[in-house]
Amino acid sequence: MPVNSLSLHYLQNHPQDAARALEQFEPEDLANYLEMIPAESTADIFRHMIPSRTVSCLINMNADKASGILEQFSIERATSLLRRMNMDIRKEVIMAMSPVFANMMRVVLKYPNGTVGQFMNPNVFAVREDMYTDDVLNAVRDSSDQVRSEIYVINGRQQLVGVVFIRDLLTEGPRTPVKNIMQNPEVTIAARSSLASVQDHPEWKYKEILPVVDHMGMFIGVLKRGVMLDVLTNIEDGAQQQDEFTNTALAMVELFWDTCSDLLALEEVTAKKRK
Repeated sequence: MPVNSLSLHYLQNHPQDAARALEQFEPEDLANYLEMIPAESTADIFRHMIPSRTVSCLINMNADKASGILEQFSIERATSLLRRMNMDIRKEVIMAMSPVFANMMRVVLKYPNGTVGQFMNPNVFAVREDMYTDDVLNAVRDSSDQVRSEIYVINGRQQLVGVVFIRDLLTEGPRTPVKNIMQNPEVTIAARSSLASVQDHPEWKYKEILPVVDHMGMFIGVLKRGVMLDVLTNIEDGAQQQDEFTNTALAMVELFWDTCSDLLALEEVTAKKRK
């Protein structure tokens, strides 16, 4: 796919239409093509693509090009995409960024221990609200992300706006707008919340997975109930072991002082007998 002045003009002035057309190509071919396009223009196109397709394209680019494109995004958007990459590729891309931007990435990516953000799964399949049913079904077939019966729907600001079911996509006409058949968004949990604070959330009675949003309200992943319970169980086991160790240590100290007291008392009695 050669890049000439006419095609470049189209890509730069019609990024949304370009995104629709380019999404049909294989990620490796698309990556090779977009590596010849200025980073700013490529970022504009990626803003209109499905996140999973954007990431597939980025990981097929060299690290310098991928980092240059990510630096065109906001911190929140860039980290949302980086979370979908495996650790080795993510580190390589961050290393290729400017020092200031790379440091901001590391800060945002590193949620504190025990928070939802640390244990969520960012590799979640989501579609845009402006798509049609046939577009979504094609994206489902091509996706490498885990696709469930419920598909999350996001807006242009990466905010969760609805949920659409696979069964509804299959029974509707191919050009039915997704926003016409999606249901209201589920409850969301904040990435900065502690796991302990969300373990008793009433929605766990009905759901095994809950969507996670960051402090800007962007949809960045999901938390699985099983993962949450495993982590909390391990934390409780660790705390119990720590308590047992502390109790044992205190018991040993008490025994030591009891022994010392007995020895001192015996020595005092012996001294009195000598007098």
